[in-house]
Amino acid sequence: MEEFVTVEGARAMIAERLPPPQPELVPLNEALGRILLDEVICLEPIPPFPNSAMDGYAVRSSDLESAGGRLRIAGEVRAGQWPDTPVSEGSCLRIMTGAPLPRGADAVVPVEWTVDENGGVVINRGIEAGRHVRPAGQDMAVGERVLPAGVRLGAAEVSVLATLGLTPVRVGRQPLVSVLSTGDELVAPNETPAAGQIRNSNGPALAARARMAGAQVDESVTARDRTDEVARAVEAARRADVLVVSGGVSVGRYDIVKDVLDAAGMELVFWKVRQRPGKPLAFGVLGKTLVFGLPGNPVSSSVCFDQYVRPALVRMQGGAEGIWRGRARLTEEIAKPDGLHVFARVRIDTGAEGDLRATPAGAQGSNISMSLVRADGIAHLPAALEAAPAGTLVEVELLDPSRR
Repeated sequence: MEEFVTVEGARAMIAERLPPPQPELVPLNEALGRILLDEVICLEPIPPFPNSAMDGYAVRSSDLESAGGRLRIAGEVRAGQWPDTPVSEGSCLRIMTGAPLPRGADAVVPVEWTVDENGGVVINRGIEAGRHVRPAGQDMAVGERVLPAGVRLGAAEVSVLATLGLTPVRVGRQPLVSVLSTGDELVAPNETPAAGQIRNSNGPALAARARMAGAQVDESVTARDRTDEVARAVEAARRADVLVVSGGVSVGRYDIVKDVLDAAGMELVFWKVRQRPGKPLAFGVLGKTLVFGLPGNPVSSSVCFDQYVRPALVRMQGGAEGIWRGRARLTEEIAKPDGLHVFARVRIDTGAEGDLRATPAGAQGSNISMSLVRADGIAHLPAALEAAPAGTLVEVELLDPSRR
């Protein structure tokens, strides 16, 4: 077991112990938000046939002069019909948007260019071949990779799968997560705290973060700082793929979680990371269950979850991290302790010159939950950075891209 590992070292040690994604077949209507395990190669052209992009008339472009002309209407083709009548010299077919282009036609004249006249149509301008025609394979060509493996399926991706008739879908199984909050001071969110007590915010927050990462939450329980209570909760969590514990992993007299996990047989991989917030972070393996011991302070637990637990849950489903990262300049100085990697909560915006700026989202204390509400990003201040005055160029990442 290693103590005081670096941020990079902690991430590497977690990655080494992640199980491979387990495949699962789900129907298309249950695929939203899941992670695709196989790349999708188009096996048929989409659209499958040339079709009209407009309501109008399917014509031979060579039948019209530059000023247009008059053509005989030989019939009509609607979407969902296959045209039996070809377009011959001097004729046209009335056509609807999406309808297959009939044989002989090479363009579609919009209805706005025309006037019907005694079984024919007068067209007021000429048209070039291919105009207002959607060619076969214009959207997706045979052999094209249309979806990569590891993508999280949104509505657009579900649409592509439906278009290609790919159901059921092979996705990564969602990890089962158990959340354990510890502390004598904690009461349920719907309870009125007595003197010296606080409502448990970590349990609901961590469970919500796990669901946002695509995991299923088995249960979220609270245990007092009693060895027997914590031990029962840990034993119950063995059925989960991941156990996330908040509180009880520091060095206080009543921080007993680490001892309970040791007694249960957990392999402790590391304890304490050179970072702020969240230095007393523990990670270990208990049988088949990965265990993350997070600090009890709400900001520390949430930041550590986002930096370590969320990426692990995503990779267990077969996905990549998928968080936008870039470079931004600090608009204000941020305190930078020596030798610690700082995860600063910031607001990211664009300056007058088009460059990105990062502004601290209020006080950076590990107990200031509103710093996460006000923030839309994290600024990374590496351990080797001695100071972070205004103007420093730093790496930033989005907390939740949907909030931008």
